[in-house]
Amino acid sequence: MKNSFLKGTIILIASSIIAKILGALYRVPLIGLIGTNGIGLFQLIFPVYALFLVISSNGLTTAIAKIVSVKLERNENSYIKKFVKSSLLFALIIGAISSTILILLSSLISKVQGYNEAYICYIAIAPSIIFVCLIAVIKGYFQGLQNMIPSSITQIVEQLSKLIFALVLAKILIKKGMIYGVLGSLIGISISEIVSLFVLFVYLLKDRQTKNLFSSDSQCDEKRIDMLKLLVKESFPIMLNSMILPLVSAVESVLIVFLLSKASIGKDVALRVYGLEDGMVGSLINMPIVVAVAISTALLPNLTADFAKNDMIRVKSKCEMAIKYVILISLPCMFIYLLEADKIIYFLYANGLNSTKLDQFLIATNLLKFSSVNIIYLSILNTLTMILQSANKSFVPVRNLLIASLIKLLLNFVFVTSPTFNIYGIVITDILCYSLCSILNIISIRKIIDVNVNVMKTFILPSLSLISMFVVMKICEKFLGVLLPTRILTIVVISLCFIAYLLSLFLLKVFTKEELGMLPKIRPKKTKMIL
Repeated sequence: MKNSFLKGTIILIASSIIAKILGALYRVPLIGLIGTNGIGLFQLIFPVYALFLVISSNGLTTAIAKIVSVKLERNENSYIKKFVKSSLLFALIIGAISSTILILLSSLISKVQGYNEAYICYIAIAPSIIFVCLIAVIKGYFQGLQNMIPSSITQIVEQLSKLIFALVLAKILIKKGMIYGVLGSLIGISISEIVSLFVLFVYLLKDRQTKNLFSSDSQCDEKRIDMLKLLVKESFPIMLNSMILPLVSAVESVLIVFLLSKASIGKDVALRVYGLEDGMVGSLINMPIVVAVAISTALLPNLTADFAKNDMIRVKSKCEMAIKYVILISLPCMFIYLLEADKIIYFLYANGLNSTKLDQFLIATNLLKFSSVNIIYLSILNTLTMILQSANKSFVPVRNLLIASLIKLLLNFVFVTSPTFNIYGIVITDILCYSLCSILNIISIRKIIDVNVNVMKTFILPSLSLISMFVVMKICEKFLGVLLPTRILTIVVISLCFIAYLLSLFLLKVFTKEELGMLPKIRPKKTKMIL
C-alpha cells in the first residue's frame, strides 16, 4: 500500500490543529468584545451564510478532487488543465449569483429571524462567497493531485487573517453598538477569504507542478459544457449532503430561540443560551473533528483512484485504517471533554461569561460534557460519508442524513420545550441524529465493501488506554493543582493525558508493524506535472 494517504493525513491534521487553535484564539477575545448576546446574534447569521456557502461551493472541492485523481491516473493531463480552468469560471459565476441573492434577501431573512437591523451583517459577509467558491476549486485540484500542502497552508492563513482583521474591526465598530461589533467580525471574515485566495493563486502560479496550468490548452477534444456537466453531476449530491446540516442549523437558529422563548425564559435569555450551545460549545465540539475531516480529505482521491481500478483489496484496507484512526483520535478527545469540561470552559471563556441572568459558566460546562459523545459520532459520520462518495454512492449519505435530520427537527419540539431538558434537549437530538445516521451509513457501506474493523485494536485496547489518561489526570490535579494557575494546569494536564494515551497505544501494540513502517516524513509528494 502506498503511504500517500498517511502523508496527506498527517499534513492536514497538523495544519487543521493549528487552524483550530487560531480559531479558538479568535473566538475567545471576540466573546469578550461582543458578549454572549453578540455571539448569539453571530450564530443567527452564520448558519444562513453557511447554507449559501454550502449550496455554492461545498461540493466543488470533493468533486474536483475525484475527477482530477481519476484523470491523473489515466494520464489525461490536457483534460485536467481545461477542466480546472472551466471550473474556475463556473465557480466565479455561481459565487456571484449566490452572493447577490443573499444581499437581496438580507432584509427578509433578518425580519424572519426577528432582528431587522441584522441585514447589514448579511451584506458584509455575502461577498466572501465568491472567494470561497474559487478557493474550493483550487483546493480540489491540489487534493486530486494528492498534494495536501496548499489546503493546509490556506487553512492557517485564513484563520490567522480572521484573527487579525475580524478582531480589529470588531473592536473599532463595537463603540457604535453590539450589532456593529458583529458587523466588524463578519467584514473580517470576508477579508480573510480574499487573503486566502491570493495565497492559493500565488502557490498555483509558482509551484513547479502547476505553473503551466494557465498556459494555452493542450489538445483536448472534450467540450467545456460536457466537463461542467460532469462537475455538476459529481458535486450535486455532495452539495446536498453538505447542505443538510447547515439547513438544519439555519432552521434551528429560528426554531430553538422561539421554542426556548415559549418555555418562559424570555427572548433575550433564549438568545444567550443558544449562543452558548451553538456558538461556544458547538465550536469546541468541532475542533477535534478536524482530524476526521483531514483523514477523509486525504482518503478521497486515494479511494477514488482505487475504486476506478476496481482494486477492492486496497479499498478495504484503506477504509479499515481510516475508521481505526478516526476512533483512536476521537476517543481521548471525548474523554477529555467529558472530565475536564469546566476547566476548558474556564480556560477559554471565563472572561466572557457572567451570571447576571443565568449561570452561563455552569450551562456551558454541562453542554460540553453532554455533547462530548458527538465527537465520536461526527468523526465516524464524516469518514463513512467520504467512503460512500468515493464509491460513487454520493446520494446514499444524503438520504441517510436527511432521514436523521428530519427526526432531529421533530424531536426538538419534544425535548427543547420540556422543562426537564430545555437547552440540553438540543444535545439529545444531536446525539440521536448523528448516531442514527452513522448506523445507516455503516449498513450502506457493508453492501459495497466487506469492511471488518478489528474490534480489539480499534475499540477495546484504546478504551483501556483511557485508564492511563484518567490516572495521569488525577495525579496532576492532586500534586500540581496547588502549584500551578488554573489555566496553565489545564494545558499541562491535557498534554500529559494525551502523551499517556499515545504511549499506552504503543505498549498495547494497537498499531501494526505495517502501519508504523508507513509513517511518512513531512515533505511534498512528487506528483505528475501537469504540462
